[in-house]
Amino acid sequence: MRRNFSTLDIVFSNMEERTLKDTINTTINPIEYKYTADGFRDIGTRAAMIADGYLFLRYYVGPCAVNLSFSCELYMKAMINDVNLHEHSLKKLFNKLDDNRQRDVRIEYDKIPCNLEFMECFETHDNAFIKWRYLGEYRDKETKSIDRESLVNLARALSIVCEREIQNGKDK
Repeated sequence: MRRNFSTLDIVFSNMEERTLKDTINTTINPIEYKYTADGFRDIGTRAAMIADGYLFLRYYVGPCAVNLSFSCELYMKAMINDVNLHEHSLKKLFNKLDDNRQRDVRIEYDKIPCNLEFMECFETHDNAFIKWRYLGEYRDKETKSIDRESLVNLARALSIVCEREIQNGKDK
């Protein structure tokens, strides 16, 4: 009988003197974060296209906001590379990036004209992941609107910079 190996099996087989808890709590794999973020970005972008195309599918706006903002969060966490970072604020995460990374993200964002300026995009979508995933708990006016085009572009810009860094080995 053929056995499928899980991630846990691989972690156990690669461990020497470290415990499983130590392995999980001290390592982050930026490549896994980046490609997981790509999945959230793809789903969020598709939801944005559906929400833009049909008025009666406005219910896709929430999944769009959640998936795109979470992808932005994961891209930045991959570049920050800190397992103890438990933050959803896009502004706070962006401010943790070094100046060169911030500059590179801004350059990529500015390549595509959007409704929102670069920092305005962070202001508008700062805690979108939290607010939109629990939409019923947040009834303020700000929660009810996002700029899908700008958020798609921010996720795209972060993806490009993150990918470039992985290819150049800066994540190590």
